[in-house]
Amino acid sequence: MKTIIQLSVSYDATRYVFMLTSHTHKRGESFKVFLVGGPDDGKLVYENYTWDHPAAKTFSPPLRFERGWGYRIEATYNNDTDRDLRFGLTSEDEMCIVIGYYYR
Repeated sequence: MKTIIQLSVSYDATRYVFMLTSHTHKRGESFKVFLVGGPDDGKLVYENYTWDHPAAKTFSPPLRFERGWGYRIEATYNNDTDRDLRFGLTSEDEMCIVIGYYYR
């Protein structure tokens, strides 16, 4: 069964993001990051379709986030088991993590 998880985050001060990557486990099928707020609201800025070798995307110039702007992550995974999947540390569980490098 396919499941899509979404989470939005906003910054409390100006940030400049210059790299994004993702982390999921073996049932992860896609991972996307969309901008929230500002002139590019809704723009897709990161996507990855492999759990074991996630792409690292750099931005030059960096993405600028003003206070109150942020991003929305969207992770899709396929539960091909007969049990509920939960957040966990092994590849038999699932994760949905975005990793970004930024400066102020």
